[in-house]
Amino acid sequence: MSGGIHAWEGLVADGPADAGLSQFEAAGNPAEMAAISWTMEENTRKFYLALSGLVPDSRSSALFQSLAEAEESHKATLVDLFRDLSGKQDMPDLAQGGPPLLEGGMDLDGTLHWVEGKPLEEVLDIVLALETNAYDRYIKMLNIVEDEPSRSVFRSLSDEERKHLDRLTALMDETLQSDYDYRE
Repeated sequence: MSGGIHAWEGLVADGPADAGLSQFEAAGNPAEMAAISWTMEENTRKFYLALSGLVPDSRSSALFQSLAEAEESHKATLVDLFRDLSGKQDMPDLAQGGPPLLEGGMDLDGTLHWVEGKPLEEVLDIVLALETNAYDRYIKMLNIVEDEPSRSVFRSLSDEERKHLDRLTALMDETLQSDYDYRE
């Protein structure tokens, strides 16, 4: 994995352009897309806070704490977008009725249950998948919306998700290298 996401030479996703956007079927406009995204960012923040207490080392714990803080920033950006587009102050809960979903569309509670007791490499695998899906979703949303304020926000959020991927990939590289050295 050395070189991070920018060095990737493997498989690429294919399928319909709207794949991964099923959580947004209830959204009728960019403001509602922002509201649903806000809920997913909040659930992901909770996930990272929980992970920070589950991982065995301070380096990983600090990264997950930092990612939880970044999700707060994402939420604030989405609140501003929602208010600008809708003229309303209170964000609607458009994700009612189902389990709390993470950015990548995974169930918060089920994913937390799954990671308990797993080695760090496996935890990072699922977190990298989550962040990859979030990055992909914001790119798709950027291509769906037509107004420039929404495009700017979704562009910025996709850039932030890419930075998360870079940080997580670096931790995975370090983890795999230290495991490799240990086995020699």
